[in-house]
Amino acid sequence: MQILSCFKLDGAAGLIRIIKDQAIASFNQLIKDNQDEHIVLKQQHEELLKKMARLEDRYIEEEINTELYTRYMSKFKLEKKEIEANLLKMPTRVSDLQ
Repeated sequence: MQILSCFKLDGAAGLIRIIKDQAIASFNQLIKDNQDEHIVLKQQHEELLKKMARLEDRYIEEEINTELYTRYMSKFKLEKKEIEANLLKMPTRVSDLQ
């Protein structure tokens, strides 16, 4: 028990408050970073869906051939799968620390 006594913070209420405030600030910054990343991923997903729709339109209108359609659609599908996997990894809801 004496070994741990040097880590006691009794009588250091000001220091405890500073540590708590810093922990809350760090937590809030981490949450904000995650939210920003989530927004970017959602925007990338929406843009990719637009590209896929445009590619289909161009193929239907015979502006591009089957080879180009297949090449780009497979590329877009792979990107879409990666973005969706990253979105699923992200936490969707975070509790309030305070």
